[in-house]
Amino acid sequence: MTTATSGSSVRRSRWPWVIVTAVIALAVPAFVVLLATSRAGDGRARFTPLRVSADLALVDRIPMEPGDLAGFNVLLVTLDTTRADRLGCYGFEDAATPVLDGLARRGVIFSHALTVAPLTLPSHASILTGRYPFHHGARNNTMSRLDDDAVSIAELLADRGYRTAAMVSAFVLDSHVGLDQGFAEYDDTMGSTTRQIGQMIERRGDDTTDRAVRWLQRDTGEPFFLWVHYFDPHQPYEAPDPFAGRHEHPYDAEIAFTDMQVGRLLEAVEQTGQTSRTLVIVVGDHGQSLGQHDELTHGMLLYDSSMRVPLIVHCGDRLTGHHVERPVSLVDIMPTMLGLLGVPVPRDVDGIDLCRAIPGDRPIIMETVAPLTAYGWSPLLAVRAGDHKYIYGPAPELYDINADPDERRDTAHSDAEMVASLHLKLRAFYGDLDRAMGFTPSRAPGTVETARLRSLGYLGGAIVENVSGTPRHDPRTMMPLYTEVNMVVGLEETIGVDGVLARLDAIAEAHPEFVPTYRMIAEAAIKKGDLDRAVEAMEQRLAVAPEQIGAMLFLARLHARRGRAEDAAALYGEFLELAPDQFEAMFELAQVQRLSGDYDGAVDTLIAALGVQPRDGRATDLLIDTAMVAGRTPDAAEAIGRQLQARPDLVTLRAAMARLYMSLLRFGDAVRVLREGLDRDPGRPELTNNLALVLITAVHPQVRDPVEAISLMTALCAETEHSDPVYLHTLSLSYEAAGRPDDALSAGEAARSAAAASDNPDYASLGLTIGRSLARYRRELERGNDES
Repeated sequence: MTTATSGSSVRRSRWPWVIVTAVIALAVPAFVVLLATSRAGDGRARFTPLRVSADLALVDRIPMEPGDLAGFNVLLVTLDTTRADRLGCYGFEDAATPVLDGLARRGVIFSHALTVAPLTLPSHASILTGRYPFHHGARNNTMSRLDDDAVSIAELLADRGYRTAAMVSAFVLDSHVGLDQGFAEYDDTMGSTTRQIGQMIERRGDDTTDRAVRWLQRDTGEPFFLWVHYFDPHQPYEAPDPFAGRHEHPYDAEIAFTDMQVGRLLEAVEQTGQTSRTLVIVVGDHGQSLGQHDELTHGMLLYDSSMRVPLIVHCGDRLTGHHVERPVSLVDIMPTMLGLLGVPVPRDVDGIDLCRAIPGDRPIIMETVAPLTAYGWSPLLAVRAGDHKYIYGPAPELYDINADPDERRDTAHSDAEMVASLHLKLRAFYGDLDRAMGFTPSRAPGTVETARLRSLGYLGGAIVENVSGTPRHDPRTMMPLYTEVNMVVGLEETIGVDGVLARLDAIAEAHPEFVPTYRMIAEAAIKKGDLDRAVEAMEQRLAVAPEQIGAMLFLARLHARRGRAEDAAALYGEFLELAPDQFEAMFELAQVQRLSGDYDGAVDTLIAALGVQPRDGRATDLLIDTAMVAGRTPDAAEAIGRQLQARPDLVTLRAAMARLYMSLLRFGDAVRVLREGLDRDPGRPELTNNLALVLITAVHPQVRDPVEAISLMTALCAETEHSDPVYLHTLSLSYEAAGRPDDALSAGEAARSAAAASDNPDYASLGLTIGRSLARYRRELERGNDES
C-alpha cells in the first residue's frame, strides 16, 4: 500500500510503513564555480556600466496612486543570484533577455535596487515581509528561519480572498524555513534527497514554470498572488541546450534560459485573459561576484557585485517606460504591492511604498552574517545613503558609488565626516552594533541539507560566542586564501583526492588559523573512506575555533556514520545545550538513540522535536514507529494530538494522527480526522488520497467503503489530469478492493506510465510497488478466467 502525506501543501512524503534505519551520507563534494571569462586588465571582473535606455522617462516614484490596482492579481517573480548588469535592459550588450527587457520598456525599471543580504533566505524573507533580516529573524541560509510573528504579504492577501501559491526552485526556501505562511499551496518539491549534486539541489526553471502554469490554469475567478522563484542562475551553471553553447560565460546562459521561462509564465497569464489586471514584479534576490573583490560567488561581502539586483514593475499598459534612479531596497516591495492594491500596510515594516516620492538620501541597510556562521569571521553591516556606502567591519570602508561603481577606492580614511554620519545611521537602525554582529541560531541544518548547502558554497555552522576573545578575521582579507582553497578542491579530477589532500595539508600547515581548510580536508577524507582522518580534521577545526558549534554537529554526524552511537549522542547533546531547540539535531539524535536501542530516549527527543517543528512529517513518522516499539503509543498520540489541536489546518499533523489511529486499528477515528481536515479545506489532495486508503484498508465493515474510495480518487485523478502516479495507484487499489481487477489493471498501467514519464526520483521505488500491484491484478484476472 502507498499513502501520502504532506509537509507543505504540495510536497508529498509517503507514510513510511517501515522503520527508518540509517543516517544518510554526510558529505557532497565541494563545488568550485567558474570565474568570469570577461575580465578587466587587473584580472578582476568589473561591472558592465549600467545604461538604462534614455527613452524611458526618469521619475522619482512609480507613477501610480495607492489603490489604483485594487483587486488586481499579483505575479511575483524572483531571480536567484542575478546581477542587474547582466541583463540587456541594464546595458549588457551580450545579454539574451528579450522578455525582461520588454517588461522594462513597458513598465518601471529601478537601476539602484539593493538586496538586504547576499543570501537567498534573508532576501526572500524581506521581499515577503517588508522587514530587514535583523527584524524578521531569517538572517542566514543555515540555522535560521522566519520568525513566526512576522507577517507575510501572502497572509494579508489570503485574508482578503486571494488565491495564493508559491513555486520555489531550491531547498534553501523549503517550507521548514517559514516562508510558506499564507500560501495555500507551497510547492517546494525538489526530488529525492539521495540524488547526487547537480540532480537534487535545485529544480530547473522549466519544471517550475510547468507547475506554475498548471496552477494558473486552475482559474477560480478569485484574484491571485503567485510567487515563482527561479534558481537557475545560481552555481553550478548548467543551462540546457541550446543556451549552454550560445554564451561566452555559462552564467549568462543560465540567465537567458530563465528569461525564456519568465516569458512562458507571462504567456500563461495572457492565456487566462488576466494580463491587463495583473501586477508583475520581477526582482533578483542577490547578485554574483564572479571573481570581483576576490569573491567567486556571493555571501561573504557586501559590494554591489552581489548586492545590486534587477527590479522591474509592470502592469499591462498602465505603466509605460519609466526609470527610477534613486536607491531602493527589497524591503520596499511588500509595502509597494500593498499600497497599489489598496491594502493597509503593517506599521512594523521597514520598507516604503515606492508609489510615493523616494527620498534621495534615505538610509538603506545591508548585512551578512554568513562569514560568522561559516568560518567564525566577522559579519559585515552596511548602509547606503545617497551615493555613499559605508561597510562596517574590522576595517570600515566607505565608497562613493557614483564616482566609483566598482568600489575599488576606499575613502574611509579621507572622509571621516561621511564615515561618522553613516556610522550613526547604522547605529540608529541596529542600536547595539556588537549585538548586531552576533548571531543566534533559530534552526540547525540537517545532514542532507548541510551537504546541499556545502555544494553551493553555504558552509553551515553557528557561533554561540567568541570563546577565544580574539578579534575576528575580516572577510575581505580572507577571500584570496578562500579562493585558493576552493580552487585546490576543484583540481580533484586532475590531481586526484590524494593530491587535493596533500595541497590542503600544506595550506593548513602554513595557515593553521584558516578554518575552511579543515572542513575541506574532512570532506576529501570522506571521499577516500577515511573517516578517522575526517574526524581528526574536524577536531582540529574545533581546536582552532571552539565557538563554531556547526563543526561539533558535523563531528557528531561523522561519529554516527562510523557507528559510534555513544560518541555521536554525546556530541549531539552538547550541541543542543549550546543551541537548544534545533530540530534537525534533535531528529538526528533520535535516530542515533534508536540505532543504539534507546527507544525511550528517542521517543522523548522526538516529542520535543515535534514541539519545535510540528510541520516536519519525518518527526511524526519516526515518533509513531518508535513509540510502537517502545510501547509508548499513548504518549505519541497525546503529543501529536496536542499539536493538532493548536494547528488544526496542518496537513502533516492530521495525516500523522490518522496513521497513528490506523496502527491502533481505530479506523473510524482515522476517517473522522481526515474528514475533518477536508471539511476545513476541501482542496487538499493529500487528505483525499489518505482517506481513500483508509476506506479500502479498514477491516471494520462499518468503515470500509471501496465504492466511496473509487469516487474520491476518480475525481482527484481527473482534477490532476491523470498525471500523478500516486493518486492513480490509489485508484487502482480502490478498484481492487471493490473486486474490479480489470479496472484496477487499467488504472495501475496508467500509474506506471505516469511514474515512468516523470523525472521525480521518488517515483522509481513507487514504480516497483505499482509493478507488484499489477502482477497481483493479473493473477486475480487469470483466476477469474479459470473459474469461468
